[in-house]
This record gives sequence, structure tokens and C-alpha cells, in this order.
Amino acid sequence: MINIKMILFLSLIIFPLSLFAQIPPKWKNLFRDIVEINSSSQNLPGLHAMRERLIEEFKALGFENELMDAKEGRKVLVFKFPKSSSKVLLIGHIDTVFEEKSPFQKFSMDSKNFKGPGVNDMKGGIVLMLMALSELKDSSLLQSVVVALNDDEEIGSPYSAPVLKTIAQGIPYALIYEPTFASPEHVTTTHAGGTWLELKVVGRASHAGAAHQKGINACVELAHKITQISKLTQYEKKLTVNPGVIQGGTKPNVVCEEATVKIDVRDVDERDLKDVRKKIEAIAKKSTLFNPLLKQGTQSTVTELIFIPSLPARSTQALFKKGQSVAKRLGFTLKGEHMGGASDANQLAVTGIELLSGLGPWGIGAHSVDEVADVLSFEKRKDFSVGLLKKILSE
Repeated sequence: MINIKMILFLSLIIFPLSLFAQIPPKWKNLFRDIVEINSSSQNLPGLHAMRERLIEEFKALGFENELMDAKEGRKVLVFKFPKSSSKVLLIGHIDTVFEEKSPFQKFSMDSKNFKGPGVNDMKGGIVLMLMALSELKDSSLLQSVVVALNDDEEIGSPYSAPVLKTIAQGIPYALIYEPTFASPEHVTTTHAGGTWLELKVVGRASHAGAAHQKGINACVELAHKITQISKLTQYEKKLTVNPGVIQGGTKPNVVCEEATVKIDVRDVDERDLKDVRKKIEAIAKKSTLFNPLLKQGTQSTVTELIFIPSLPARSTQALFKKGQSVAKRLGFTLKGEHMGGASDANQLAVTGIELLSGLGPWGIGAHSVDEVADVLSFEKRKDFSVGLLKKILSE
């Protein structure tokens, strides 16, 4: 007679273990190591430690490494085989948004998820990349692969973007190992563009008690402007406008003389970006406050801090079609997703290289303490990546 209780007990033990068995201990150990290295975009020693840990893994696959200089002490770590033709460029970034003082520093896992800073965005993508490349180790195909890992993606790749474009010259295809958020059957076919603006308001300082009437409060003026700017979002156009960092004033007993706000704009159509920038400029130009005693208002300026173009569907069409045929052989239907966040795919799109993004693991909670990557997705995503690489490199 079948013992139902015993079957249920064994299933609780064996099933979770079967999930973990899909990722060999070697990769889980690497995953833990790199997740627990704090590699905030501003932590240069941590970024160096990340590179050192990864070099040994790529060397084991036969790659030689080169450290390319970018500005402000930044580096792009490049792996390739000597004297080989380059047919596909794999892109990853080693930096995360989590600062050195963040309480979110440890790696953990259960039967469903890996959890920790960067498990999804995108240390998990680097592990998945290595898992896929390891399956090509005994194949001459691996010699046509170039890997580039930068350290400033989370701040818009302002230093590494020119270096990545140089590396991409003459290479027909690029795969970006950012995560996918929709499902394990998705890749990213379009990315929103990202623009950061800084609006600065200048008023007039004065004693807040003894001469309040002689001041013009830049903080108050900025508040009026932020309220107007926050209304420029148009979800139907995938256009978002986010006033994200506000600074102003010196002391409570001083009428605020200067105040600034940093604004994040995401767009998929350059015409929408131009339109919203004109509106922000118009808001900046007009002063809500006016001091009749001084017969003047505030003065404002808008400065562009970062500009990242959008990733259009035309840049991903060719590789997406190849991916669809690979997915069909693996038994699922590949779907494309739009990502509101930008990536280095955006930076490379202007070169004309054929791209596909979102090759990393499936997960949720990126950029938060709830960041997780789905355990089961790694095996499925690895198989898809191997299949796509073989298809690209065999043609």
C-alpha cells in the first residue's frame, strides 16, 4: 500500500534540492562571492575586487583579458581570444546601485529565489553568461566571442560608453545580459531613452526674521516648478518625468537663495523628449514668485547631465527572429518586452550593431532590498543563450 504521507515528505525534501541541482555548486559559489562584493558604482576598490574575481573564471575558459581605460579612473574589462575573428559581443556591467553603507549586502537562496544585491541586475546576468560560455568551451565557436564588462552602467555609462562603441566596431552582433522582468520567455526588444536634467533656481538670500521681505525664496519657487514638471508624464506615450533629487537652502533662518532638482526623463520617441524639454525650459523661464520691493523674481537654468538615446525595435529585429527559432526548438515561444529602464544596448544602438537585450535571468525587485532572481529561470535562460550563440556563431 502506498504511504501518502511518506511521498509528501520525500517530495518536500527532494523537490527543492532538484531545483538547486540545476545550477552546479561552482556557479552558486561564484554567485555568492560576487554578490557579497559591494560594487556600488562609486566604490572603486569594490569594482576592482569584482574584476579580479571574474578574471579567473574567464581565464579558465581560455579567454585573455585586457583592461581598457575610461575617464575618472573607470575601466572596461575585455575578454577575447588572441588573433580570432569577433562575431558577437557580450555586454555586462559589474556595478550596482547599492552603496557601501547599504544594509542589503548578503546573498541568500531558497527553493525558489536567489536574493541579494545584484542577483538580478546584473551579477546574475554575468553568472548566466559564464554558464552559457562554459558549454561552448570545447568548441571553436567560443573564439569568436568578445566580452566587455563596464563599471558605470548604473550611472548612465558616461565614461565607458565611448569605449564600448570602440570595442563594438566591426562586430555584427551584441547580446546584453540585463535581466528580464516579464517572464523567462521574454527578452528586451526596446528600451526607453534616459535623460537627466538639472534645474537650478536662484533667488535672493536674506535674514528669515529681520529682513524676510528682502528675500526671494528659491526653495519655494522650485516647489512650484516641481509641481508643474511632475504633471508632464504621459504613460500612454511611455514618457515619464520624475523629479528625483531636491536640494536647496543653507539654514532655516536664511531665505533660500539657491535650489536645484535633478529630473529623470524616459522616452521612446525623440519627438516626445524634445517636446517635454521645451516645456521644462518654459517652466524654468517663468518665475512664479515676484518681490515687489526688489521688483524682481527668480532666475532659473536647465542643464543636461546625461543623455541616453532609446533602443528602437529596428535594432533588435534580426536577433529577435533568430531567438524565436531557437526558442521554438527549445519548446517555448519567445516574446519581446519593452523596458522603461535604459541599458548599454541604448548606447550601442547608434553604431548600427544588431542587438538583443534582456538575456539575463528572470526576476523582480531590482534596485531594491527585495531584489530576487528566479532559480528555475537560470537553466532555461542558459539553454536559450547557448542556442542563440550557436546559431549566431555557426552561420
